[in-house]
Amino acid sequence: MTTAWPWLASLLVYPLLEELVFRAGLLHWADARWPLWRGWRTNLGVSLLFGLAHAWAWPWIHALAVVLPSLALGWLMQRHGRLAWCVLLHSAFNAVHLMFGAPA
Repeated sequence: MTTAWPWLASLLVYPLLEELVFRAGLLHWADARWPLWRGWRTNLGVSLLFGLAHAWAWPWIHALAVVLPSLALGWLMQRHGRLAWCVLLHSAFNAVHLMFGAPA
């Protein structure tokens, strides 16, 4: 019998926590701390850290693959400032990942 927890975590818990830490926290902090680097530079730095954070649990290719979606999430946060949109899009990215056979 399988449990719903891995799916729930992948679609709700992880996107919320990761967006709180990386977009609402780190990206916002970096943009405020280094105004000359604000924009794509801070987004790139946070996205690389996001990929690195995935490297502890996933193969390096997976960690590298999350950098591009992370850039989109960072752009969304910088452009609109709405964490809810980032969480929703992150959940959608994870849903697509799960639909193509990735483990939860």
